[in-house]
Amino acid sequence: MAQGQTVPRMYALEQIVLENTKFFLSHVQITLHELRNPTPEVVSKFYCAFLEELGVNTANLQQVR
Repeated sequence: MAQGQTVPRMYALEQIVLENTKFFLSHVQITLHELRNPTPEVVSKFYCAFLEELGVNTANLQQVR
């Protein structure tokens, strides 16, 4: 029973994280699938967007290979 109750709560938590990410970093397009299974490109995109919000110039950051 406890395990069945955990699944909806985890999904709700993921939705909250996704909605807040889209709210604070509205120019970053991220899906629930990418949040659950991030690729190096998604992590790089998110990291750069976060740094840009802090005012950091990300033009010289290396591309993920």
